[in-house]
Amino acid sequence: MEDGSRAPSFWVRISHESSLPLSEISVEEKLQALEEIWEDLSRNSDLLEIPAWHEEVLIERERQLTAGEASFMDWEQAKAHIRRRVS
Repeated sequence: MEDGSRAPSFWVRISHESSLPLSEISVEEKLQALEEIWEDLSRNSDLLEIPAWHEEVLIERERQLTAGEASFMDWEQAKAHIRRRVS
């Protein structure tokens, strides 16, 4: 690219008249696209508007933690807990 930045390996052009042929894209390509989209969103996070409901949920969770009504669980425990709930 002219400005020296790295060109993305996955190009997406989406309009009201087109769609991604997801059934033709490998899982690896889908994951790569997601990574690149996430990286781009992260670089431009100041442009993202956080919905009011999300802030309300975070405030409530912080209140529950402070009041001792909730606690943290490590990732492995959380995955095991979720698997038990959905099995």
